[in-house]
Amino acid sequence: IASLWRMRLAQRALQVERDLKVIKGAHAIVLSRALRAKDFPLTAEDKARGEPPPPKKVFWYRTRQEVDLLYADYRILVDRTGYQPPLFMVENNIHEIARRCNILIAAYATRVQARWRGLTVRKFLKIFRRECVRLREFRSACVMKIQRCYRGARARRCATRMRTANKNAKEQAAYAALRAEEKREKDEHLYKDILRNRYKKERAEERTARLIGLTHPGLAGGNKMKAFYESSYGSDEVSTRMVALARTTRYHQEKEKHKLSAARDRAEHVRDMVAKAQEDRTQDRGLVRHRDEEDEWATDLAETNSGRAMRIYFQAELRERSREVIQRQSRHATKSRVRDILKAHNARGLKFQYPKNINGEPLAALYETSTPRRRSPMMQRRLTQRPSSKKSGALRAAASTPDLILGGAEPDGNRTYHP
Repeated sequence: IASLWRMRLAQRALQVERDLKVIKGAHAIVLSRALRAKDFPLTAEDKARGEPPPPKKVFWYRTRQEVDLLYADYRILVDRTGYQPPLFMVENNIHEIARRCNILIAAYATRVQARWRGLTVRKFLKIFRRECVRLREFRSACVMKIQRCYRGARARRCATRMRTANKNAKEQAAYAALRAEEKREKDEHLYKDILRNRYKKERAEERTARLIGLTHPGLAGGNKMKAFYESSYGSDEVSTRMVALARTTRYHQEKEKHKLSAARDRAEHVRDMVAKAQEDRTQDRGLVRHRDEEDEWATDLAETNSGRAMRIYFQAELRERSREVIQRQSRHATKSRVRDILKAHNARGLKFQYPKNINGEPLAALYETSTPRRRSPMMQRRLTQRPSSKKSGALRAAASTPDLILGGAEPDGNRTYHP
């Protein structure tokens, strides 16, 4: 019985030492959250082992000396604290804190692994989508050339009419603006003449009224016009017309000022965009902003005038096709278990064949196929029999050439280039 009791005490002490090692090796954030959390339910494994429900609150030691002594020998610490709290409570507290630390460490590790898997999968998808776009561009090159020729033919037919119509529209707009400006200036001069005549008439009326004694400036503090306005002979027609003229003049001045300010802002915005693009060496192609040094093909395209013209010419089509590719790739809902997706993909045994050159090999049309062409029996007899002296040079050369080389394949299996 004593041996079994000592074994049980040693097992308890060993388990507590293991829990203390877990607590000591835990991060400060993990330990702080484990101490502050109110409720940490049991896991499925703990419930299967029949563990009792954990306490909702735990305690910890504040001084550095107590923590060091706890890690060194917790029994001595309990003895020195006078068994307040008792030994079993300290052991249960250490066990609960270690259990919470293990749960938090597992949760953080799972979160880090999920983030890492997300980064790797996004990197793979970025490469995969880029290669899909490149393959689409390579395969649609011929179609785009045909479309370009067709649109060029139609555009050349309508170019003359369009140039004439555009020129007429611009001239009509300029003429209408000019006539409107002339009409405004004419109306303004006419309005000023009317105002000047009314002003002269008002002055004459005031002088006449003052001379015949109908108005008296002394009643208005010596102001003769004020005395005339306050009398029954004065009117506010001139002042109203002056206010209207001032408002109209101010409106046109503000309009011209706003137009000049908008033109300056637009020019400054364009200059800033060009300067930023030259500084960052970036440019917009379709729906994606590319950096020139990341892609040699993008650098060549940006530095070539014809490439820039073609990109501008096919910008709408490339944008629409890129949108279709993105919609096809994002049509289905994403799955959170990336491991199952990659496992199913690897089980298929498929490998992506990356093209060596996006524009294709220029001399590919000069290579002969590796599969021997099927010949008629008469041609086979002519090639296998011994050449005669009456045959032409081409037939003698064909008869003296082995059938394997004529088929387009060397003995080592490589294709043969015949200039």
